Amino acid sequence: MLTKYLGDVILSTKSDFTPSAVISINGQDVNSFLQSLSLQQSIQDPDALYNSVFAQLAQQSIGQGPPTFTNPTLYPGPETTLTFENGTTRTFQNLGTVVGDFEGVSSGEKFYKKFCTPSETTESAAASSTTTTPTPEPTAPGYPFPVIKHSRDLVGGYFLNGTDVAVLSIPSFNAEQGFEDIQEFQSVVQKFLGKCVKEGKKKLVIDLQANGGGKILLGYDTFKQLFPTIQPYGASNLRAHESANIIGRKGSDLIGEIPEGDVEDQLQSGAYEWYNYRASLDVNDKPYSSWTQLYGPVDTGTGNVTNLLRQRLDWPVLTSLSQGIVVTGYNNRSTGFTQPFAPENIIMVTDGYCASTCAIFSEFMKQQGGVQSIALGGRPQLGPMQAVGGVKAYAQRPSHTKYSY
Repeated sequence: MLTKYLGDVILSTKSDFTPSAVISINGQDVNSFLQSLSLQQSIQDPDALYNSVFAQLAQQSIGQGPPTFTNPTLYPGPETTLTFENGTTRTFQNLGTVVGDFEGVSSGEKFYKKFCTPSETTESAAASSTTTTPTPEPTAPGYPFPVIKHSRDLVGGYFLNGTDVAVLSIPSFNAEQGFEDIQEFQSVVQKFLGKCVKEGKKKLVIDLQANGGGKILLGYDTFKQLFPTIQPYGASNLRAHESANIIGRKGSDLIGEIPEGDVEDQLQSGAYEWYNYRASLDVNDKPYSSWTQLYGPVDTGTGNVTNLLRQRLDWPVLTSLSQGIVVTGYNNRSTGFTQPFAPENIIMVTDGYCASTCAIFSEFMKQQGGVQSIALGGRPQLGPMQAVGGVKAYAQRPSHTKYSY
């Protein structure tokens, strides 16, 4: 809908053409209409919600809808009527389109097989090192020519001409197309940061606009490539109650009967579930020796919880579970990395949409890396807005289904 009028705005930046401003939508004041429409979204922050109803290059670069006037996931009714400042009025029918290829899908079973069946990661792929060489062409719509970028535009690196400033654009951590997709993501970040050092770039802008999350360990990995000497904290805990204690004791005992070197059997047994104490490290990054030591419980004053749990990032079971992601600083990526930028020379830029893995990454950058952030856009009013307006909870583990967003 309304693609033509976004085109008018773009045309006005390239010629003498001046488009007429929209003064009302469906008979309502523009800002009132947009703010009301934005509340159909599930983002926590109202300024991030307001940003989400506008067409954004970052969203379009990763295929989140065509360049339209409003976010294509929102439905403002069967028609939209625009009234322009020059007195003209236009009414448009709102239409929905199916993005997926439904050829051959005639039942629920066939739908599941085509769209929901995950592809398995092979052991040989998981054991490989990051060697993919991504191509810098073509550029995402509206973006300058990159130094290097992911083939699906999930991450890309740019230099600002005539300056010592580099830009790392990460509109998504959602490398969901298997090991090669993940490998390419890591490679783009690694090669770009290496190029920054080689070319003498001193300042880095990390553009997180439109980033709603993705693979959790890619957030960990990107942080570790920027700060290789810092262990990402990411601690969380569980509610401690009798049923959890029973499951934890029994689950840990059963999984303990499987040799830890037997990765596939460990994985199939649920070795990386919360109830296996071997899957977590304590607050000091040390292994737990028993379920009892992990469980606690700890009295918070409002209820009992377990002791704090941290990711066991060097565990082969986690690598297999995560489609072959080996976090920088561990296993076959444990050496050869140095910090490319001082924290005071890094800034994160968001539109408030940052959620899930993006929230985890930005929290590491802020709390442990000492990096500051800038939030752009928001409602037409004075005052601050949140840089992270989406899901903020720490999703500590990848899902046992191998897909976690």
